[in-house]
Amino acid sequence: MPWQGTPDLPYTRQGILDHAPSAPGVYVISNGSSIIYVGESRDVQARLLAHVSGDNVCITMFTPTAWAYELVAAEEGRAARQVELIRELSPACNQRPG
Repeated sequence: MPWQGTPDLPYTRQGILDHAPSAPGVYVISNGSSIIYVGESRDVQARLLAHVSGDNVCITMFTPTAWAYELVAAEEGRAARQVELIRELSPACNQRPG
């Protein structure tokens, strides 16, 4: 299923504080030309704040400029949607599921 979340939002601490929900979902981080990372979390805002603070060297190496999210409440639904998006988008910093 194609991306059904928000349009791109600014990958800055303030952009995350202004737009990211403290709610469960999946998120995509990009740099304008490619998808860098697809993640899932019970708290999208907290996880994105950790990333923007440099917790993932691979993400930082690709100089992210944007992020977007889809709300997905159920934990198994988030995990399944993350795998689906990794297969579909082939992000640089995720291992492709088998």
